[in-house]
Amino acid sequence: MDSEWICQDEDIRIVGCKEFIEATINAIELIRLTYAFIEMRKHLKCIRQSNSSYAEPRGKQPTYWVGEPTWKSDVSWYASTIVHDACHIVLYYEYQVCLLGVRFTLPWYWKGATPERICMLWQLTALEQINAPDYMKSHLVMQIVHPYHHRIPFKDANWTL
Repeated sequence: MDSEWICQDEDIRIVGCKEFIEATINAIELIRLTYAFIEMRKHLKCIRQSNSSYAEPRGKQPTYWVGEPTWKSDVSWYASTIVHDACHIVLYYEYQVCLLGVRFTLPWYWKGATPERICMLWQLTALEQINAPDYMKSHLVMQIVHPYHHRIPFKDANWTL
């Protein structure tokens, strides 16, 4: 059964099993004072346990859905993925337009190769700011040079090393 916890300082709901909530609290605690998280968290309202990892900016609670391989990875890596997916949500809202009273964001502004690279750069910034191990940063640099994560179907996506 899912539990829920509200991260008081950040106003982010965390929903999932107790182990997931604990892992997420630890990850947020690690990055909460970093410039990368402060800049990227402005629209993130919920982090929810899932079968795969992806950002869903639409709706009343923009959510980072997190798969088990991601939240059970090293806390530094998991923390950096929160920044990464919060970045997709920020891009979604920053490039929103209104046409005939309808607000929408064209998909290439928040998902695809270019937005993926932008979010990986913010993720790399988070890794640097928390002094994460070099192998994590090197792995991410290779992803920036040759991004493929955006091609993986949502149901199969997970951020792992």
